[in-house]
Amino acid sequence: MRWAILAVLMASACTPAEDPEIESAKRLVARNLRDPGSAQFRDVTKCAGKPGMVTGEVNAKNGFGAYGGFELFFVHSGSAWMLSAYPFDAANEKDVSYFKKLVDVCYEGGNPDFGAFYNLSGG
Repeated sequence: MRWAILAVLMASACTPAEDPEIESAKRLVARNLRDPGSAQFRDVTKCAGKPGMVTGEVNAKNGFGAYGGFELFFVHSGSAWMLSAYPFDAANEKDVSYFKKLVDVCYEGGNPDFGAFYNLSGG
């Protein structure tokens, strides 16, 4: 029994704590999914020099109980957006292009045009 407890303690000591901003972004994205408990994340990154901006990919179960595939998400100042959700239309080339530009800001620097974004989203 002592060995089992020791093994659990050692495993938890070896696991680095996630950044609170990243964990908050993941919770925010998961909350908007049909099955939040099924969320799988990858390539989640805080945008350097841009507090409150996080981007990555999420995969979750759809209404049929199957995983739909990884898709981009973007979190800014407590709001989360995914390409497959309002106000974006994944079939609309303009929306896809604009969404990717927002995400690229995280990696390439510069400042996103949130004015245009909020006009698009009706916010």
